[in-house]
Amino acid sequence: LARVCPGPDPTELRSRLGLDGCRVVLSNRLIAPIYNQGTVVEALAQLPHDVVAVMTRYLARPDEVARIERLAHEIGVAERLRIFPEIPNVDMANLYRLADVVVSIPTSDGGPATVAEALACGRQVVACDLPGVRELLGGVDPEGLVPAGDVGATAKAIERALNRPSAERDELSRRARAAMEELVDRDRAMAQMEELAQKVLSRQVVRPD
Repeated sequence: LARVCPGPDPTELRSRLGLDGCRVVLSNRLIAPIYNQGTVVEALAQLPHDVVAVMTRYLARPDEVARIERLAHEIGVAERLRIFPEIPNVDMANLYRLADVVVSIPTSDGGPATVAEALACGRQVVACDLPGVRELLGGVDPEGLVPAGDVGATAKAIERALNRPSAERDELSRRARAAMEELVDRDRAMAQMEELAQKVLSRQVVRPD
């Protein structure tokens, strides 16, 4: 949580990636069938022209990248889809900070780090309505939960987030950060585990040889 946290707009990274003047939908899950990146591309076609979708080639399947790029070309959003090489870890927090909305819509998932990290940075999130995701996002912004593969619902949820008034967005950012401090603070979780381990050790009976 010390590394992924709210911060100022990363203007240097925004310019380096050519995203000045754009509203950014970050979909940084793998480009593979289970992550439904095609749904993101199809939803992009229903959003205003200043909105771009950002993905990464990190561990991506080449055939799926080709399919996603072909789909973007066919529906007329190729110039609004940006697929970058792997983003270095040092830039990840700033990548979240420059996003207006972070999207994570796989068909199946556990407790995704992407969603937790985005919320820890105070970002708006649109994600598949799955049990592990609901645990992270449901108490922060239940309207951000969408059915897997539902283009219309995904587009509407993204548009709702993009049009949210700044005061509401600020309040959502505060709630998101507070929720992640409660749910996914690694230092606190490790301290709790250590405390439990010490309790177990203190109750062990030492048997004589």
